[in-house]
Amino acid sequence: VRVQVHAHPVYNMLNRVDPSLAPAEDKANVPASCWHCPMPGWFAKKFCPEYHAEKARLTASAVGNSHHPFDSGIRILHHPGHAPDALTIVIDGEAVLVGDTALPDITPHPTREHFFELTKGVLADGYVEAQQLYGLRTYIRSLKKLRKLAQEQSNTILLPGHRLFYRAQWNQLDLAARVDELIEHHIRRCSDILDLLADSPRTAEEVATAYFEAGLLEGFGINLATNEILSHCELMEITGDVVFDGDGRFVATGHRRFESFINELS
Repeated sequence: VRVQVHAHPVYNMLNRVDPSLAPAEDKANVPASCWHCPMPGWFAKKFCPEYHAEKARLTASAVGNSHHPFDSGIRILHHPGHAPDALTIVIDGEAVLVGDTALPDITPHPTREHFFELTKGVLADGYVEAQQLYGLRTYIRSLKKLRKLAQEQSNTILLPGHRLFYRAQWNQLDLAARVDELIEHHIRRCSDILDLLADSPRTAEEVATAYFEAGLLEGFGINLATNEILSHCELMEITGDVVFDGDGRFVATGHRRFESFINELS
């Protein structure tokens, strides 16, 4: 059965395969959305060719920040940060589909603003800044928009992308409360990273190794953990709490401006 796929316009842009713009030779024949994959090249070559081919063939009808063309009661909202093309769908004021932007039980990974530098060649001309699509500050802005939406949409069913039913139980979300928990989580993580850097400069991988439980770092877990640390260090570079020393290490400056910066984001 063939069905029509609808997605944010960025989805189609990032499905593009362009060897001339790919950041490395092993990314030449994969969609741009996979150019910043933390998995090593051999992994993608072995396990992902079918996925890459199917993704590159898929074309979605573009929607975003508008009423859905099929029903005036459906609103589509663009909430990037976890993913550059992430959408929230409000259905007749009765249900809100938040995808992976807010999840029960686990904290979604923010993207990195660095990903914009890798993919900007395939994006439309209107995308000129990383924070339009990527990064922790973008994700926090999207969370705050979800909090406002929750205040407007009382008594609605909240449907996350997964873990609504998990470990033999329903995990109902209070969206406003969950947003506050997620923002506080990222504030604590920034603080913990600065505590680790107070002793000496460290690479993102060294911070990840010191910060996360050993079980989370097994296999490719270290890659995911390092990206998580880098997303927070990017934000703290903006606030002047850390600097990159040029030798792959982050250095704490002694400032702690990240919390007020996060609280003031809108």
